[in-house]
Amino acid sequence: MFACKPMAVCKGPISASAQTNWRPEWQPDKSTKACSTCSKSFNVLQRRHHCRHCGRVICGKCGKKKHRVVLLKYGYHDPVRVCVSCHEVCTQSEELMTAISANGYVAVEGLLDAGADPNFSTLVFTPFMHAASKGHTKLMQLLRERGADSQYTVPRLEAQITIECDNCKKASSHEFNSLHTYQCPACKHKSFEFSEAHACVGMSAIHAAAAKGQTKAVQWLLQNGLSINAHTAVGDTPLMMAVMGGHRDTVEHLLENKADVTAVNADGDQALHRAVSEGAQNIVRLLLQWGATLAVRNREGFSAVQIADEKGDTQIIDILSRHADRARTTLYEGVAAEGSFG
Repeated sequence: MFACKPMAVCKGPISASAQTNWRPEWQPDKSTKACSTCSKSFNVLQRRHHCRHCGRVICGKCGKKKHRVVLLKYGYHDPVRVCVSCHEVCTQSEELMTAISANGYVAVEGLLDAGADPNFSTLVFTPFMHAASKGHTKLMQLLRERGADSQYTVPRLEAQITIECDNCKKASSHEFNSLHTYQCPACKHKSFEFSEAHACVGMSAIHAAAAKGQTKAVQWLLQNGLSINAHTAVGDTPLMMAVMGGHRDTVEHLLENKADVTAVNADGDQALHRAVSEGAQNIVRLLLQWGATLAVRNREGFSAVQIADEKGDTQIIDILSRHADRARTTLYEGVAAEGSFG
């Protein structure tokens, strides 16, 4: 978590942890008789509210509708109430992210000069990760020079996911799972719900760059010390991210820099499983060329060949079969050669 700028008496989140994106602890209503921002006393007409960013007690005026922001890093997908000071720093952060998206070096530099925090964001990604996902290496360098943490990984979000059932429309809370599928306790119907804040846990800038096929950014990050085989919370590596995005050039660059083609994630998938699932023939060939194996089965018991068969992808099946045949031929030739010297 990151503290907001000091303004009035807001001093940022009441409780903080470097390991989680847990929503800030709310200040108890009875702990104060006045608004933490304007100091006006609470009464029957002047009700208490809470800033969703720092957790402090504020009045309705200091948390009015125009001071609403989306806090994806805390799992809030709709605009929520924040205090005046938190709204200011969140708005400045949004401006910084917009400037990064546009690759506006002068604009980003100006915002940093004006006090924008290079490590703060209302989104899941930090400004540095956002620049990496866009492939803006000059901005990555600028942000790091201004104090951005290039090694940052998205922390764990301890908030549960609230799902509205597609069938009965009843809402229920669930723990995150990597399949993004949740069963309604009322009607047992399974609904799909993707939560970016949960799914991105453990991602770093190199995952963000690889997922978008930003090969130059991946190269920059490798040269500046990021791990090529870094795992997210669900075990995905930069190689897997590039494979899922269908970015062959990035996949090849990672393999040339010794990415582990045999790494397995929490679902038991290797990069090859993901490539077969995506029907990416060129990437399947590339992974096989760099040592991907056909024998590994994922958590559901499927090998790459079985996934292709399940999909009815005859072209992928042919590629895998030809590779298996070549591997067997090579093995037999090796055994015969050894026997001839016996």
